[in-house]
Amino acid sequence: MRVKAAAPQPGSPGGGGRSDMVTGARWVLRGDGGAVAVRELTGADRDVVAALHAALPPEDDYLRFFTVSRSVGRRYADSVLPADDRHRTLGAFADGELVGCAGYVLQPDGTAEFALVVGHGDQAHGVGTLPVEQLVALARAHGVATFVADVLATAGDAPARAGGRACRAVSTGERRGGTKVPGGWGPRPVCAPRVVGECGGELPEEETMQSDFSLSQIDPLVAQALRAAVRAPSVHNTQPWRFVVRADRVDVRLDRDRVLAVADPDAHEARLSCGAAVLNMRLAIAARGRAAEVAVLPDRLDPDLLAVVRVGLPRRATAAESALAGAIERRHTNRRPFLDRAVPFPVRSALVAAASAEGAGLRVFDRPADLAAVADIVRRADHAQSEDAAHGRELRAWIADEGRADGVPRSAIGRVPSRDSVLTVRDFAPRDAAGVVFESRPLVAVLTTVGDTPGDHVVAGQALQRVLLAAEAAGLAAAPLSQPIEVPAARAALRAVVGAAPHVVLRLGFGYPGVPTPRRPLAAVVTIVDEAPTDVPLA
Repeated sequence: MRVKAAAPQPGSPGGGGRSDMVTGARWVLRGDGGAVAVRELTGADRDVVAALHAALPPEDDYLRFFTVSRSVGRRYADSVLPADDRHRTLGAFADGELVGCAGYVLQPDGTAEFALVVGHGDQAHGVGTLPVEQLVALARAHGVATFVADVLATAGDAPARAGGRACRAVSTGERRGGTKVPGGWGPRPVCAPRVVGECGGELPEEETMQSDFSLSQIDPLVAQALRAAVRAPSVHNTQPWRFVVRADRVDVRLDRDRVLAVADPDAHEARLSCGAAVLNMRLAIAARGRAAEVAVLPDRLDPDLLAVVRVGLPRRATAAESALAGAIERRHTNRRPFLDRAVPFPVRSALVAAASAEGAGLRVFDRPADLAAVADIVRRADHAQSEDAAHGRELRAWIADEGRADGVPRSAIGRVPSRDSVLTVRDFAPRDAAGVVFESRPLVAVLTTVGDTPGDHVVAGQALQRVLLAAEAAGLAAAPLSQPIEVPAARAALRAVVGAAPHVVLRLGFGYPGVPTPRRPLAAVVTIVDEAPTDVPLA
């Protein structure tokens, strides 16, 4: 028997109309393939906790409480459910029904008396492990260093596994008191043989990190948003982002270790890339029928926290959002020659509108004289970089061999443009490689914003990605030209031409399919933090 209670469902709003992402609504798969969520229980849950115990067979009650009294469940619920500094209990839910709970009561000696119960029909499916793991994290956050429990032989080594990833299981027939281990298990067994989990490792001072990454630890909607985020473009495919999944939000952080020291010393282009990742997250969330709430640079004291993304209330995705979200996986930089085929004016207008929707501008250069001015700035910037030995070393370091998860694969570099080509495309290949003539009438556009602050860079990155996705949805190929942004004199000249802060030059047109670049696995860029929800203001 299962007992209905208020539990978050996959894809439904959690507290305050938002979807909790880790504690409070953390979803995992059971051994039988079903989904289980965990939230903290309160006094309002006494009836369902008591009913869960009442539904246990007599033998289960006896093994847990060494009594056959049917009132034990009510007494247990009364003892562990007060949500204060001494009592904490987490419930596991499947399909909105309580299937297990784990709780502790703080003792006078500083240890915590621990108990776990799982519904009879839900045992042996891993239902109890998740609430135990989260209870350990909750206890750590409240300064509890030792759990004390009565562990039965039939429990196996599950308590030890839940105590931490460095646990080892040992059997003993002796009665022992609780052992002080950081976040670990100190058993007080009463039945032989017993299983003792002894756990090592240090607890971070401020927050508990989950170093064993698994997508099953994250709300499926958030996992989908992260998969979309890492498909964002970045200069040389450096992927300069980190994502911190917290209880009620995802922090998008700049990864300083992946900022190009020569080409991008002020991290301008890296912030563009992170902004593009934010837009992908927004679209992925929207496509799943939810609003995305974004705060750009929410903390003045933490400039590398570029954005905070939260899942908001249910809403219907627009046709444009669905189309752009569908283009995320297909979009990639095309460094090859395009066809000499004009881009229709309605498509150009759609690209300008895409930039405008994100608060940016897109200046399209279609007149020969204007195009020549921009092409000359690109050419001079490329020449300046070709004379810079440090830039050459940095560029070559990001040419990726097969099997590498970042950088530009040789197969994606394309051909070197000949001297007769209108635009100077970045030359990744050896200088003696044969050149080919690129399109004679390329469509060139410059993405701009009025301001040029770090916040403007994040906004421009979102606008850039919306333009690139709109181009992909319209069947266009695109290639950013970053040289005039990376050379200060060239950027100043480009600013004089466009009358605003330029962020990237885009080469657009119809072309044959290019080669996508690889991405690092989510485990390399995502950190999960167990903590209570916090209030980060939204802009």
